Amino acid sequence: MKTCKSCIKEIDNAASKCPYCQSFQIWYKNPQIFGFIFPLVFIPVMFYSMGIWFNKNYPGNEHLFEVKEIGISPGEHNRLALNYLIANKSDTKWHNISYEVSVFDAAGKLLFVKTGQDYSWLVQPNQSSYLTIELDNNLKAEKWKLKILDIKSGRF
Repeated sequence: MKTCKSCIKEIDNAASKCPYCQSFQIWYKNPQIFGFIFPLVFIPVMFYSMGIWFNKNYPGNEHLFEVKEIGISPGEHNRLALNYLIANKSDTKWHNISYEVSVFDAAGKLLFVKTGQDYSWLVQPNQSSYLTIELDNNLKAEKWKLKILDIKSGRF
C-alpha cells in the first residue's frame, strides 16, 4: 500500500488515481495537464508568427537607412510636396515612419519645423520607398531638411 499524494489516505500500489479524492498519482497521466501544455507550445508560436521577438528599434539602426531628396513639386492650394527616397539596407521590413522637417530661408535661418507620421508608409528589406511630405508654400523657404525620428519594425 502507498499513500495518496493529495489526501494522504492509503491506496493500492497500482492505483494511478485515488479512489477517495480522485487525484492522479502520476502528474503526466492527468488529462488536465494538456490544458497547461497547449499554451506553453501555442504562445511561443504566436509570438514568432507575430514577429514580436524580431522587432528592432530605429535608434541604433539609423545607419541602415539612406535618405535622398528627390525634388520639390507644387501641390494643390499653394502647397509644396517634398519628395524623398528612403533606402532600407537591412533584412527587416520597416513601417509607420515618424519624421521632422526643418524649413530654412536663404540665409540658413530656421523658419519652422513640421513633425508628422505616415502610417501607410512601408519599406521592404533591401528596398527603397518614397515619402512625400506636403507643406504650406512659404515664399521665403529655400532649404528643407528631413530627419527621421522613428520607424517601426516587426510584422504588423
